[in-house]
Amino acid sequence: MTVDTPSRPHPIAYTVKDAAVAVGLSVRYLRTQIQLGYLIARYAGSKPLITHAELVHWLSRLPTEPPQ
Repeated sequence: MTVDTPSRPHPIAYTVKDAAVAVGLSVRYLRTQIQLGYLIARYAGSKPLITHAELVHWLSRLPTEPPQ
């Protein structure tokens, strides 16, 4: 017999720190991506938030090959 556990829904937005954890990169790297305009953050006051959709979209645009 298996026990059903409630699944947690995907967050709709992440702090920069949580987004970094989600993709396995550093906070500094993501902040640089935001500053360069590659990753779009939304702001709740002065706190940057990255939507789940934006994070997935940004990740899908990364190169598929390592730099030479």
